[in-house]
Amino acid sequence: MNRYIAFDLETTGLSREDDLIIEIGMVKVQDGEIIDRFQSFVNPGVPLREEISVLTGITDEMLKDAPVIFDLLDRVSDFVKGEVLVGHNVDFDAGFLSKYIPIENTLLDTLKLSRILLPFTPDHKLGTVARYLGIEVPVEHRALEDAITTYHILEKLKELIPETDYRVLIGTRDILPEGGEKQFLANLVNLSVKKGLNAKGYPFPIPENVKIPEFEEMVKIDVEKALSSEILERREQQVELAKRVEEAFEREEFLIAEAPTGIGKSLAYLLPSMKFSKEKQEKIYISTFTKTLQEQLLNKDIPLAEKLTGLGVKVVLQKGKNNYLCLKKLVNMRGDEKPEVYAGLFFWSKITKTGDLSEVFQILKNTDIIYYQMDDTCTGSECPFYRDCFYFRMKRELADANIVLSNHALIFREGIETPYIVFDEAHELERVATDALSRTFRYSHLRYLQRVMKPLLTRKKYRELEEKMKDMERVYQEVVDTLMPALEKFNTTPYDENNVNRLIKISDFLEGINEFTDDENVMAIVDRLKSDLSLIIHMDDPAYAFYARWLSRNDPLSVEFVAAPVDVSEKLSEFFRGVNTAVFTSATLTIAHSFSFFKDRMGLRGFREKTITVKIPEVYDYVNQLKIIIPLFLPYPDRPDFPKKAAELIMGLTHLRKGSLILFTSYQQMEMVHSLVSDHMEVAGITLLKQSRMTSRSALIEKFKEDIESVLMGTSTFWQGIDIPGEALEILIMAKLPFPNMNDPVLRARSKRIEMEGES
Repeated sequence: MNRYIAFDLETTGLSREDDLIIEIGMVKVQDGEIIDRFQSFVNPGVPLREEISVLTGITDEMLKDAPVIFDLLDRVSDFVKGEVLVGHNVDFDAGFLSKYIPIENTLLDTLKLSRILLPFTPDHKLGTVARYLGIEVPVEHRALEDAITTYHILEKLKELIPETDYRVLIGTRDILPEGGEKQFLANLVNLSVKKGLNAKGYPFPIPENVKIPEFEEMVKIDVEKALSSEILERREQQVELAKRVEEAFEREEFLIAEAPTGIGKSLAYLLPSMKFSKEKQEKIYISTFTKTLQEQLLNKDIPLAEKLTGLGVKVVLQKGKNNYLCLKKLVNMRGDEKPEVYAGLFFWSKITKTGDLSEVFQILKNTDIIYYQMDDTCTGSECPFYRDCFYFRMKRELADANIVLSNHALIFREGIETPYIVFDEAHELERVATDALSRTFRYSHLRYLQRVMKPLLTRKKYRELEEKMKDMERVYQEVVDTLMPALEKFNTTPYDENNVNRLIKISDFLEGINEFTDDENVMAIVDRLKSDLSLIIHMDDPAYAFYARWLSRNDPLSVEFVAAPVDVSEKLSEFFRGVNTAVFTSATLTIAHSFSFFKDRMGLRGFREKTITVKIPEVYDYVNQLKIIIPLFLPYPDRPDFPKKAAELIMGLTHLRKGSLILFTSYQQMEMVHSLVSDHMEVAGITLLKQSRMTSRSALIEKFKEDIESVLMGTSTFWQGIDIPGEALEILIMAKLPFPNMNDPVLRARSKRIEMEGES
């Protein structure tokens, strides 16, 4: 593909039917060089909306003497005749042009190409992709400049991607349907084949979950001296915490340490952990609540700790099984997935070092992840993909690891056994353990069962199964409808037998699955579903609190039924019986200066003799270093007009152009406020970032740090475990303080139990 036209349009809006072209920009390319250009404003005959003028820099004054679109059609038609048309989201631009001239050209979309070939970018917008490729973007949202950027992107892909193994490119090419993208991949294959053994491999950084030490020699370290080195300002609170952690490892104690923000807790427990691991040849687990903190530890804090100590450690980032791509499922999904999505997943699966599905959140955001993630149907070493399996590859790396980075949910859900463990963000342990030990049922479990059964059945049998599934969907919808009035208000609600009696029909359906197949994997799924559903329907175990929660307001069938343990202390106590040293640290562990409540909830009553507590003094002078503003004019956060009023306040602060983090306790509320402010932010030229369920938090945070005038919206995992120093974060807005909801069914059940025990 040595000759093509890269083009872009600016328009009055996004509707092909209702909006109009205001600028056309095109460059004709031959053998990698621009040989001709076309640029013209277009008079739409209507005034521009203010946000379009701000976004593009185009004004009514600039358009008033411009030709109308019909006066340009002959020139445009002559320029594009017979050429391949390249655009970023090319269907959008070609669709506008096709209102006026027939577009029979081959189309090539750099947006689709970037989604396939550049899986590790924060997003796939034109400017983001260009900067990722090292292309300067002096101007955005102008037609000719964007067309030139598109040309540079395509040429850069032609230059760099052929370094990738040609077999990977062939496999990717063969997935795509006929068209410009397939032709382009075919060209890349030819270029890659020519390179042969000289190909250097995929040319961009690939995330890793295993860090091999750069040096292996064992050195004696003094933790206090390391924390007082030239490259690190000595902080007495940090040194004190480090000493306490070091003593806990040496004496095999349980240490509960409340340590304030800003003292550098991570290094205070990392240095003693690394020292103990190397000296005693023991594996140390470090568990966090947020993946954000995990990534910070792996990419920033541990490398700094190695530099401070001179100790090289092997680190493995361990996540739960369902975070990893199942290679068997990937193969089975071929033909059932959109070709562009599947091509992207295939390409990524061949270059990723981790198989962590969060790396491809951009590809999967409109796809049900359940079709690709590992789960309980895994057959382990019996699977034909076992040797290459990302999850088991990670498990094998654990054997000689010094430090394992994990998370609270994984520790308790998979019952990981370890004699030495550090819990950062320890105040979340009870809540996470409750979720990890809960039993759940939702309709997508049946959808997944259907997907697993499909290749095992004849067409006739599968049609029978489809009819049964339609019946089950109706049953589930009827049950959900009885709970909708309460769920509309609170998102979670208790239920009773009257609500869920009809779920017995689903239980009966599961009992009869053996009429379709007796496959071992299928029956394992069915047995688990029957067990969970039985508990949820009969509500016959007083150790559980029963409730329903709505996971996605776009889908009524996403309502999930939950049986949550009221008291997890006994289960936690069982876990800690196999632990020699446990360190619990957080900024909030005491109530009225006492650790008693935390110790009781953690099941530590039986470990009084080996449990040590310490409260580290504050480091910041909050009175003089912080201004707190409480806007009393805002309605309460649970009022329907709160999102609108909060959005107005946020938009009113944009003129300050300071890095702002906006924290919400409700994902739904965050989405509502985001939708209200997004146009304003775009018009103001302010980058607005938002957490999403599959977004890489570290990528979002890095982008936030790079643009010191940007605004980042986040929910639960952004409340803690992130480090954003300096001008990148000057304004913190909290939509609501994150106190627990007193209507929470589990909290109410716990309060009732505490009262029955004569406590308060």
